[in-house]
Amino acid sequence: MANFLKSLVMLMVIFSIAACQEVKKTPSIKSHNKQAQLPIFSDLKTLNIADASLPNLFVDNENNILLSYVTSSQDISSLWLVFLENDVWTEPELVASGSNWFINWADFPSVVKHDDNYFAHWLEKNGNGTYAYGVRYSVRSLDQTWTKPQWLHTDNSATEHGFVSLQPTTKGSHAIWLDGRNMQGADHDSHSEHAKTASLENIQGMTMRYAFINNQGQVNERTELDSLTCDCCQTTMVQTEDGVVVAYRDREPKNLTSEIRDIKILYNTSGDWIESENTPVDNWNLQACPVNGPVLSANNNKLALAWFTAADNKPKVQVAFSNDNGQQFQDAIVVDESNNLGRVAVDWINADTIFISWIGMKDNNTALLYRIVTVDGTVGEIQTATEIDMSRSSGVPQVAQIEDNKILLTWTKTGEKPSTQSKVITIN
Repeated sequence: MANFLKSLVMLMVIFSIAACQEVKKTPSIKSHNKQAQLPIFSDLKTLNIADASLPNLFVDNENNILLSYVTSSQDISSLWLVFLENDVWTEPELVASGSNWFINWADFPSVVKHDDNYFAHWLEKNGNGTYAYGVRYSVRSLDQTWTKPQWLHTDNSATEHGFVSLQPTTKGSHAIWLDGRNMQGADHDSHSEHAKTASLENIQGMTMRYAFINNQGQVNERTELDSLTCDCCQTTMVQTEDGVVVAYRDREPKNLTSEIRDIKILYNTSGDWIESENTPVDNWNLQACPVNGPVLSANNNKLALAWFTAADNKPKVQVAFSNDNGQQFQDAIVVDESNNLGRVAVDWINADTIFISWIGMKDNNTALLYRIVTVDGTVGEIQTATEIDMSRSSGVPQVAQIEDNKILLTWTKTGEKPSTQSKVITIN
């Protein structure tokens, strides 16, 4: 079993590197020896959108459920938007399309909404290199039309820009992304080689950047949040009662042969970006990108942070809670430490309980798994939502609470033609 586990972790890292190319005090770890009384889960309905992939869920300020996804026909890629109404997806609305999009399982478009203002992003090629692409965005306001697409970033370098998170507000939308402008002249394949070939003072890599887009589609604020991050892990951002919180996988070189790729959290409640205290520490020593980003979910001033690590070749899915808008986090709770691939998703069920999903092994099959976890560390049993392909093509599953007793899961079903699958789970 030990050899199998090690092999699985190594296989996962190889997959992750290929996907990226293809395309303080240390808290303790809390034991989950308490078992929650298990709610009754029942599959209400499985929904299917044919020839669709890269699903992305968003819940707006009026609790509307938005699903965006991508279709491809010949050389044209298109971004679509649907809403969930009475457990059925509405007729799709075309948001944008183009012949020069960059399509990747881990770096996918999104559509978000606040009141009547919509914001969308997707990725477009901006050079001849495989990984020369940038972030395009568009805004739809009261006139029901989408504005002319614009670049989110000011530089037009033929380098990687992506892994965007949007969080809309009354006045516009916050945006964060990973930006490769400092990588000009370096091939994407050499990302993980920089710590081996450069001095610590001269390492150039991906950065984390922020912008604010107003409701008219203008960017009136830009700043760099982090000068060196992991290359191709998803980012995440949420709005709390007091401000906005972001999380991402950091990159901290220790020497020319060692670097730590743990999760970093920043919050902004008064105009300044501040690093959260007591962020759970894995000390994952890895000179490559695992393509496994964290996920945040907010419930008023409470936050749930879920993420994957394989520190010491031991794959784990973990969650940590904050009760003060992300300023401090409690000890990490282990959700799963068996054979798993991460790709986590999380949302709150109520003020004390979250629903978390990930891709792992169950009965010798790769499955989309889920369980409940309470803020005091109590956990429910691991259950299976569906079997799922462990390959990159299955994408990053999504989860959202749609009613007090209903959870929505969505993922990509692989095959000759992919489809976006959704399942509503009732908690009795």
